[in-house]
Amino acid sequence: MTDSELKYIWTVPKYLPYVQPELTSEILEQAQKQIGYNLPEKLIEILKIQNGGYIRYKLAETPHEQIMGIGPYFPSLTDFDWSESKEYVSFELDGLVPIDGDGHWYICLDYRENNDEPQVSWIDLECDNEEKIANSFSEFLELLELDVRDGKLVIETNNSIEENVKQIECILGIEFEEPDYFISGYATYRGKYKESWIWLTPNKVPVGFVREV
Repeated sequence: MTDSELKYIWTVPKYLPYVQPELTSEILEQAQKQIGYNLPEKLIEILKIQNGGYIRYKLAETPHEQIMGIGPYFPSLTDFDWSESKEYVSFELDGLVPIDGDGHWYICLDYRENNDEPQVSWIDLECDNEEKIANSFSEFLELLELDVRDGKLVIETNNSIEENVKQIECILGIEFEEPDYFISGYATYRGKYKESWIWLTPNKVPVGFVREV
């Protein structure tokens, strides 16, 4: 991943509850003392752009979708405890620092073989499985792919998304459902066309959002 791509690794809009306060040298120093290891320079560089959240580049064929930041909110890169998990797996958990995961699986910085240059590993606590993904965090970044789904089209227009919805409805003879603001923080329209679904979203979106309960 090039430096220019690295600048745009984070998704827009930001899901604000997953974004930690701005990363400072004091916060970074305290975090590294807490986990007992120095974090990779590329990871620090990314967290200085945005301290955690959802990313646009994904690891293929995995549920990987975020990189944890450092701070007081969930999820935080420093907030993990393997003590209750050790009895369920046959491999060593000490030395693993999660950067993404859901409690069943994790993508981890793996310091078990090298305290200075961690590998990146995938672990599955339920299946008692571990797998090396990359020899370093930089190599891990090279494996990430831009998450662009097949069949995505772009309409160049100065019209509002509401105006485009009406035009597409007239052209195709369909009716879009009421827009959904919950998933992404902006209007997402869905309409049934023959045996398939059409989704319509704006290109200009808010900087950040919070889902209302």
